This record gives sequence, C-alpha cells and structure tokens, in this order.
Amino acid sequence: MTDTWGTFPARMGDHQAFIGFNESFAEIAEDDPRTALLSVRVDIARPTPDGLPAADELAELAKVDDLLDAAVLAKGGVMIGHITVDGHRDLLFYVPFDEETAAAVVDDAAERTTYELQYAYQDDPDKETYWRTLYPTDDDRRIMLDMQVLDALRRNGDASDVRRRVLHWASFREPDDAHHFADWAEAKGYEIDSVAPDEDGNSVVRFMHDGTMALADITGHTVAIDREVRSLGGRYGGWETNVEDAR
Repeated sequence: MTDTWGTFPARMGDHQAFIGFNESFAEIAEDDPRTALLSVRVDIARPTPDGLPAADELAELAKVDDLLDAAVLAKGGVMIGHITVDGHRDLLFYVPFDEETAAAVVDDAAERTTYELQYAYQDDPDKETYWRTLYPTDDDRRIMLDMQVLDALRRNGDASDVRRRVLHWASFREPDDAHHFADWAEAKGYEIDSVAPDEDGNSVVRFMHDGTMALADITGHTVAIDREVRSLGGRYGGWETNVEDAR
C-alpha cells in the first residue's frame, strides 16, 4: 500500500522551511519496532536566496529521495519525512539496523548520485522526531488545506495577486457561540453576511474579507479564524472565492 504524504511550510529560526511527512506512519508509530533514527543530509546545489531549491533542481532532489527510500526500504526501514531549509534537505527514516549498516547504505547511495550525502544516527524509541518535528499542528493542517485550494485556483488560471472577495463560513452547535464568534469577526474587520441555522440545526456564520491569494495573505486570516472557532467549540468550514484573470 502506498503511504499518504503531506507537505506544509514552516519557519525554523530565521529560515523558511518546507516539511514533508508520512501521514500513514501515524497509524503504526506507537507500536512500530524501528527505534533508530537515520537522518541523511543532502546539500542543495543551487539554492534560492531563501535557501530552498529552485524549480529546475526539484527533479534531481526527488531522484535522491527515491534512491535512499528504496535502499532503506530494502533493509526494512521506512521514510518518515523530509525537511528542506537553509540550503539543505534532510531525509528522515526509522530503521531496524545498526549504525554500521546505516553507514553502508548511505555510502552505497552516495556512489550513485552526484550529491554529497552526510548522515546522523541516533536512538528515538518514542518517535519524538516524527511527532514533534514532522507531524503537523492544527495550524499546519489549516495551511495545508489552504494550499490545496490555492493550487486548485492556480490550475484554473487564477491570478493570485488580484484582490477579490473571500467568503468564509463556520458552524456552531450553540447559537450563542455563533453570535460570540460573529462579534469577534466583526471586531477584526470582517463583514458579516449572515448568522443562520443550517439543515442540521447548527448555527452557521458566513463572513467575508477582501484580499489576494498569496499564501501568507490567506493564511494570515484562516489560522486566526480557525483558532477562534475551535476555542468556541465550532468548526471552521473553510473559504471560497472566484477565479480572477490577470488584469
């Protein structure tokens, strides 16, 4: 069965990072017997000013990912994620073998790529690297959902820098919670469209703002909205907008 993966942006110190994680591993992590963490660092050959790979290097790095993934998998290991930041990419695995075997696996892979590979090996019986470094928070998951919507807009020819109306909605079991949230949203500058019951008896708040489809712009709204909705026991349903052509 193919593992399910997710990717989200993050800040690591002063640097922009992108974290990829193996979502499927969460289902088996607690009882998984592989307690050694193997980390393999790949230096990006042509990093952008923010330390990330340029578009023309992504395919080359993906080949290194596949090379190491196959080599570790063949010896019973599993890739749990990767972190791209500050001019390098760290590939992370949980493995059932000792450090001598890990070194041999990495050395063999290094002979089949032009990239220099460095590795680190340590015990991680509680899977802390997976849960604390790779696994997304509620905020991260909100950003991942936003990225999916933005990607769909781009595929339909959207010009992300064009300002437009963005409609949000959030549902609550209790009308008082819905009105409390509507007051919060209005105080934050959102235009309230309606507060009304849906067919399931929940109270739904529909509200709007004007903005672009730049990731930082939209998540600057959605993360704060999601936090406030959850604090009131509600569910943030997300947002929608029109596809805008370049002007």
